[in-house]
Amino acid sequence: MFTRRISLILTLLVVVGLGWFRGPLVRPVYGQDGTAVKTNGEVERAKAELEKLGPPSRAFVLISKIVRPSVVSVVTTRKVVTQAPRGFFPFDDDWPFEGPNPFKEFEKRYGGERERQVQGLGSGVIVSAEGHILTNNHVVQGAEEITIVLHDEGKFPAELVGTDPKTDLAVVRLKDCPADRIVPAKLGDSDQLEAGDWVLAVGAPFGLEQSVSVGIVSATGRTSVGVIRNAYRYENFIQTDAAINRGNSGGPLVNGKAEVVGVNTAIASGTGFYQGVGFAIPSNMAKHVMSQLIEKGRVVRGYLGVVIREAVEEDVKELKLGKAEGVVVEDVYPDTPADKGGLGKKDVIVAIDGKPTPKMEELRTIIANTTPGTKIKLDVLRGGKPQTLDVLIEEQPDEAPTTLASTKDEQLGITIQTLTEDLAAQIEVDGKLVYKGEKGVVVTDVVPDSPAARAGLKPKDLIKEVANRPVTTVTEYNRARRDVDRTKGVLLLVKTGQTAKLVLVK
Repeated sequence: MFTRRISLILTLLVVVGLGWFRGPLVRPVYGQDGTAVKTNGEVERAKAELEKLGPPSRAFVLISKIVRPSVVSVVTTRKVVTQAPRGFFPFDDDWPFEGPNPFKEFEKRYGGERERQVQGLGSGVIVSAEGHILTNNHVVQGAEEITIVLHDEGKFPAELVGTDPKTDLAVVRLKDCPADRIVPAKLGDSDQLEAGDWVLAVGAPFGLEQSVSVGIVSATGRTSVGVIRNAYRYENFIQTDAAINRGNSGGPLVNGKAEVVGVNTAIASGTGFYQGVGFAIPSNMAKHVMSQLIEKGRVVRGYLGVVIREAVEEDVKELKLGKAEGVVVEDVYPDTPADKGGLGKKDVIVAIDGKPTPKMEELRTIIANTTPGTKIKLDVLRGGKPQTLDVLIEEQPDEAPTTLASTKDEQLGITIQTLTEDLAAQIEVDGKLVYKGEKGVVVTDVVPDSPAARAGLKPKDLIKEVANRPVTTVTEYNRARRDVDRTKGVLLLVKTGQTAKLVLVK
C-alpha cells in the first residue's frame, strides 16, 4: 500500500514537471504589482531567436569587415599663397633716425606674397577593380599631389580623373597599385533608403583612419542646406546621425547589406564638430556623376532653361490650382529648350513623362540626368487647364542660367534673384512699384552682421552693376563676381527705390 502511494506521488510529480517544462507557457511572468502577466510564449520565442541572431552589434562588425578594405584615406598636397601686409609699419618713408629703418627691413623680408605647401586629409572608397576611387571635390580641389592610404596602410600615388563642383564629387585613380590589393565596394540603391534605416559611416575623422560610426537615416531628399558652395549646385542629401567629422569627407555611408548608399560630405554644426546632423550624397547621384567622369572626364547634363520655384498656397487661387503642388515657371530664357517647346511664365509643371514632380529639386535632378537630345513630355497646368508639351532637352552650358528662383552669395551674405516683369510688379518701396521696366538682380535676404549687412544692403535693393559691369540676371552677377578681386572689396551699383548709389562691400 505504501509503495503504491509512493508510485502515485512520483507519477504526479513527473506529470506536473512535464507540464511545467513542455506545455504552453505556465511559468508566470510577474508585473510590478506582483500579478502574473500572460505573454503566450512571446518572451521565450524572442529569447530563442535572439540567441540565434547573436548581439545586434554583430551585424555591424560583419558589415565593417566587408567594407573597410575598400575605404581609403586621401592625402593631398596643395600650394597656398598668403598675402602679408605692406605699408603697415610706422615711419615707412620718413625714418627720423640715422641708419636703416628696421621696420622697413622686416617688411621687405616678410611682407608681400608668400607661398607654402599645405597637406589635407579626407576619405574615399574604391569603386572599381581598375582602382577608381570616389571622394568629394573639396577633398582634392587644387591638389598638386594625391596619395592614397589603403586599409593595410600601404601608400600609393593617385591621379585625378575628374571633378564635379556642382555635386561636390570627384574621382581619382590609383597608380602603381597591385590588382590584388584593390578591393572595390558594392554601390547600393540609395532610393531604397528610408528614415530610420541603420547606416554606418566609415572614414578618417581627424586623421584616425578606418574609423566606423553608426546611426540611422534621419531624412532623405534634403535640399538648400548650403553645403555646396556653387551657384549651380545640385543638392539632394541623405541626412544621418552617424558621427561625421573633419576627415570623414568622401568616405562611404553604408547600409545593412554592406552596400555604399552615400558619400559623406558635410555636417551641420555651430562648432564645426559632430552634433548629430550629417549629410551624404546619395549613391544613385554619385553613380551617374562617376560614370561620366570616368568615361568623359566631365559631366554632361540636360538643360531646360527656366527659372522655377515650388508652388505655395497663394498660387492656388491665382494660378487656379487644386492644391499647392507642382513647380511654377517664373521665367523662360529665350532660345532654350523650354522656349522652343512652348513653356511659358506661370505654367505649373506637375509631371515629366508621366512621373509626378511636386518638388523643384526633383525636377532639376531629372532634367540634369536626361541625356541631351532626348524628347520629354511635360505635363503642365496653364490657367488651371492641363496641357502636355514636347520638349527636346539640350546640353547644359558650363554656366547655364540658374534654374533656381534665387541663389546665395555666401561671401557677401546675400540672397539674390533675377528681376522679372512679374517680380517687378510685386516689389513696393514706400508703397510704390519702382522697378517696372528695370533690369538687375534683387536682394531678397541679407545675413545679419555679414559684409553686405555692414555695407548697408537691405532686402528689395536692386543691384544693377558689379565692378562697373551691368548685370541683368543671376548668371551675369555670378560671372562678374567671379572676376572681382575680393581683397579690394566688391563695388556695387545699387538702387533703393528711386535712389541709386555706389556701395563698396568688403
